[in-house]
Amino acid sequence: MKQLIKKENVKDFFKVKLVNFLKEHGMFILFSLIILWVSLLLIQMADNYLIHDYSYEKPTELLIALFNSNFAKIATTGTSLLILINMIILIIINKKELDFSKIFLMIVIPLGLIHVFLSPLGRVPDEIYHSRRAYEVSLGYLITDLDFSKDPHEMGRMLPQDLRVVEKTNISYQTMQERIAYVEEVYSGTQDFMTFPYVAVYTFVSYVPQAIGMGLTRIFTDNILVQLYAGRIVNLAFYISIVYFAIKKLPFKKLAVLMIALLPIGLQQAASLSPDALTNSLSIYFVSFVLSLIYKEEKLTRKDYIMLAITSILVAIIKIIYLPLCALIFLIPDKNFDSKKKKWIILIAIFIVSVVLNLAWLKFANSRYPQAYEGANQKQQIAFILEDPYRYIQTCFRDLHMRIDYYVLGLVGRDLSHIDIDMSYIMVFALLSLLIFAFVVDDNEKIKPNFIIKGYFFLIFLAIVALLYTSEYLTWNAVGNYWVNGIQPRYFIPMLLLIAVVCNINNIKFEKKLDYRYIFMTVITANLHAIVTMFNIFMK
Repeated sequence: MKQLIKKENVKDFFKVKLVNFLKEHGMFILFSLIILWVSLLLIQMADNYLIHDYSYEKPTELLIALFNSNFAKIATTGTSLLILINMIILIIINKKELDFSKIFLMIVIPLGLIHVFLSPLGRVPDEIYHSRRAYEVSLGYLITDLDFSKDPHEMGRMLPQDLRVVEKTNISYQTMQERIAYVEEVYSGTQDFMTFPYVAVYTFVSYVPQAIGMGLTRIFTDNILVQLYAGRIVNLAFYISIVYFAIKKLPFKKLAVLMIALLPIGLQQAASLSPDALTNSLSIYFVSFVLSLIYKEEKLTRKDYIMLAITSILVAIIKIIYLPLCALIFLIPDKNFDSKKKKWIILIAIFIVSVVLNLAWLKFANSRYPQAYEGANQKQQIAFILEDPYRYIQTCFRDLHMRIDYYVLGLVGRDLSHIDIDMSYIMVFALLSLLIFAFVVDDNEKIKPNFIIKGYFFLIFLAIVALLYTSEYLTWNAVGNYWVNGIQPRYFIPMLLLIAVVCNINNIKFEKKLDYRYIFMTVITANLHAIVTMFNIFMK
């Protein structure tokens, strides 16, 4: 017994353990420390040190961010702790078979909650109008009013004036507090007709999560801020839940969905009052669900039929331009049905209902609500397109050619917040590289989408892009405009899984299992960098 507890034996035991630990995790620890150093250096640069004043350039000051401001102190400490905590967690849960859905929850919940409380209300694009439309729905009004006594473009409703705390001019915490104090002094307890153009054409379904949060908290408090932040939290909860089940359902491309769902621009939308949260998550879920049915060995159940119908209808009515996604259901093979006749009856019925509801809302919205952009004229624009379709196609290609970098980089970190905050190019290109990697390769070598599936997915993608361009050209552009104004990078998020399937290279094989921890840590770091970059602006 004494022999067993000798100091030499204890030392040998810890020495073997340490050597084995470093062999297994040493490279990952080194990688984590390197990206921690890069993160701190970017914080230092974001805080305007070492950029203009060369007297600060000492070797030691390039190793760690300075602590001469509140921003530097909080950002450096918070980033360091979060990266080190995630490094420890990823070491502990290191397994050969990873559950991507659980990893997604581990990453998205803390990052999402930081976004919820980080961004001043109104800093996410159009959140000022989304907050009012969501509040309207929370009161039980599904259709927006019009006030033609003031202006034919005044779309809105009588709402609490306290909602005026949501303003796009809330560029910092300081201005946010000033806005709250002003509203409490001038408007508190009063109501007025509050307008929200642009978003009145969205169906009430898009605002159900936000409305639930606002409605439930209104039972307990009249504080408008509590209601608004509750709307943000429930909106984020819906996004996380739907994407979680999408990853669970998906037979392959799980890493691609995780990457898409954790893009900083999508995450900031999910943690706001924007309907993009439901649009993006439902689109991802629908494509994932259809893919699970395409590669399903058993026949479809009644539950599958019901879920397919519900999700198809929701995708069709939440945002009109994504209607072509509903056509993916026709890829489900015959073998999954009792007969070919039953297949076509069910799928055609689902598709027709989706299309009819989509067109019915489109017709209703166009007849009820005036053109959002007064310089546009849909009838004349349609006549212009039909008169010279070749010129219109040229206009679309010109826009795509000149703005492709804006769309691609905007998806992975440029133009955050109210389209006025940019991440560092280091993190932007790191995320872009990982996104491309996730699109091209897949760890599930058993599933290899064939040429027909890839071709069909690509046609659906082109159809959505065509609808997107046409919709924006009709809505936000003067007749015969030389460009297609109004398109923002985040509009492409619901299409990204289509591209991931198209880009999948079937013949890539890996001799060893990929160590996804490096990817997860980079994604976490990039999102932290996005948060810190915005935090730097909001602190000032």
